[in-house]
Amino acid sequence: MQVLALLLALSCWSYAENTLTPGYVVRSEEGRVFVDFGRTSGIKAGDAITVYKEGDELRHPVTKALLGRLETTLAEGVIAEVHDKYSVANLTQKAPAPIPSAARVRVKTVSIEPVQPAAAAAAPVVPVPPSPAVAPAAREEAADDEEEAPLKARSRKSKWRSSAFDYKAAAMAVADFDGDGVQDLVLADDREVHLYPYPPASTKSKSDFRMPGITPQIMSLEAADLNGNGKAELFVTIFNAGFPRMETTVLELQAGGHWVEVAGLPYIVRSYQGAKGEKFLAVQQLLDNKTFPFSSIMSLEYRDGKYAAGKAAVRFKRVDWIYDFTSVEFADEQGPAPLYHMSTDRLRLDLKKGSWKSSEAFSQTPNRITWAERILQCRPPVFVRYDDQGTPSLYAVRNIAKFGGLAHTFGLYSRAEIHRKLWNGMAFETAWKADVEGFSPAQVMTPGGELVVTVVATTGKSAVYGYEP
Repeated sequence: MQVLALLLALSCWSYAENTLTPGYVVRSEEGRVFVDFGRTSGIKAGDAITVYKEGDELRHPVTKALLGRLETTLAEGVIAEVHDKYSVANLTQKAPAPIPSAARVRVKTVSIEPVQPAAAAAAPVVPVPPSPAVAPAAREEAADDEEEAPLKARSRKSKWRSSAFDYKAAAMAVADFDGDGVQDLVLADDREVHLYPYPPASTKSKSDFRMPGITPQIMSLEAADLNGNGKAELFVTIFNAGFPRMETTVLELQAGGHWVEVAGLPYIVRSYQGAKGEKFLAVQQLLDNKTFPFSSIMSLEYRDGKYAAGKAAVRFKRVDWIYDFTSVEFADEQGPAPLYHMSTDRLRLDLKKGSWKSSEAFSQTPNRITWAERILQCRPPVFVRYDDQGTPSLYAVRNIAKFGGLAHTFGLYSRAEIHRKLWNGMAFETAWKADVEGFSPAQVMTPGGELVVTVVATTGKSAVYGYEP
């Protein structure tokens, strides 16, 4: 009788299946996995999941069209728990091997919908209660994961765009590297630097340099003529996971157009801006200290034919990590004020009387390392530019994570926004915004005042865009 009653009940309902955009395994344990689907994704207990691994891309032998990637099923399961930013699934099919983090997950949501008889009366309309207000503290804590509401600002289109480069750009520099008085462009993937004209007329590199070693990863590039020979040196900061350590290789373009390593430095090299936007190079070392792994931030100098750390570059409170800050000068302030990233990726400006915080998170990046049990982001820079009256504007990128909040943890981004924020006397407000399909790992403000950004598409290819500031 119970079975008959169940069948009669189910006969009055229909099933609708919806497949969400595939996500990722965050963590796996015996018999269950944690996936990056939260409540806002629409997932619910009872939904089925398939855990799989992506393989090679299939290509049609005649049309050459891409047909998709091969998939190997690792496990299947059912969602048991749904939390704010992740869910837990119990595996119904035991995996043949431990499931790695970042394995792909496909969720099939099953909804049961009542079938209304044709003659049934219309159901009364029930007003939807308003959503509960989100506590300000909770919103601030999640600012690095949430996508903010669109800003009411002028849209800015790029002045020019390069062709696509067949690699993922990780860093960029623009300077006169050969001493001919014309700016050059350097792009870097995770291990090699490539030289092009500026703006790049083609994607064919004029000169390349591959970083030696087994495990180097390029994190950032800087350029400056510190040795005073009329052409800029290229400072390539890398993370060497095999030792581990962060260090910088100094390259110079020699006659004939080939790169030569002229120095190796045992620290990070990074630029920041001082009074009225003047650019300085600073250095920092990471220490083997879990309590506080940062050395002081010192200036980089060239004296007696050698590069060396000089005096302390900055003494700002709350500024510990060299990739987190720059400075802004105001007429009514005594000296530059620190502009830096908080742990939520929001920007903060500390003034003599008060402070300003951005409502959005900025400078998120996949260029990151794990050091002393901390995740350190090697962020793209925030630039400050001044008009004729000395009013500052800042330029920053906002990389927006894939698949909701947890994708930021893995450094996975699908699109970006380039913001110019103008100081109005009390706060920085957005003057214009440019939407970019793809994330932006690096930006440069050229000596001529042009804003140049790298863009990495979901295809793995890169391009360079130029903007009027």
